[in-house]
Amino acid sequence: MNLVGRVLFVPLIVAGLCSCADSKVKGRVDDETFGKVLSAFYIEESGNYNELKLVVANYPEACLNYSSYFHLGAEPSEPPPLKVVGIQFFVSGEIGEGTWDIVAPSETYEDQIQWVHGGFDWWDGNAWQGYDAQSGSVTLTARTESEIEGEFEMTLDNGDELSGRFRLDPCPDTEI
Repeated sequence: MNLVGRVLFVPLIVAGLCSCADSKVKGRVDDETFGKVLSAFYIEESGNYNELKLVVANYPEACLNYSSYFHLGAEPSEPPPLKVVGIQFFVSGEIGEGTWDIVAPSETYEDQIQWVHGGFDWWDGNAWQGYDAQSGSVTLTARTESEIEGEFEMTLDNGDELSGRFRLDPCPDTEI
C-alpha cells in the first residue's frame, strides 16, 4: 500500500502558512520533474509509538485535512498533475535530529516497532498512483516545536531517484 496514497486531503484554504521557499525536490519520476514546492508540512502523533509524517507537495492545498481514507474515493480540488513526496516514521523512541534509513515496505513486518518509509504519489485527475521507496535516507538537521528541517534521498521501486531538502511547518488541526 502506497505511503501517501493512504491519506486524504480535503481542500480548506490555508494561505500564508508555508515556509516552502526552503523546500526543493530534485530528480525525475517517469521522465517528469516534481515542479515547484507549494506545500510542505508535517503531522505528528505521540503515544506508545511515535509517528511522524513529512509531506512535500506541488500544490498549495495539500495541508488542509488529513485522513487515512484518502484512497477510498476523495478527490482533491486542484487540477492535475498533483505530486507528493512523503516520508513516514514509526518508532518506539524519540524522533530527533540525525539520519534515518528509509526501507522498503516489504522489509518491515506487522509487529515491527521502528521503521521509516518513503514514497512518491501523483493525482492524474482520476486516481492517486505512486511508487514506494525501496531504499534511501532522511536526515533531520533541525527540529523545534514548530519546524523540522532536513534532507532526503530515495530510490523508488520503478528505479527513479529523488532527493531534496525541506523546511516543514506543522499541519494544524490534523490527525494521523
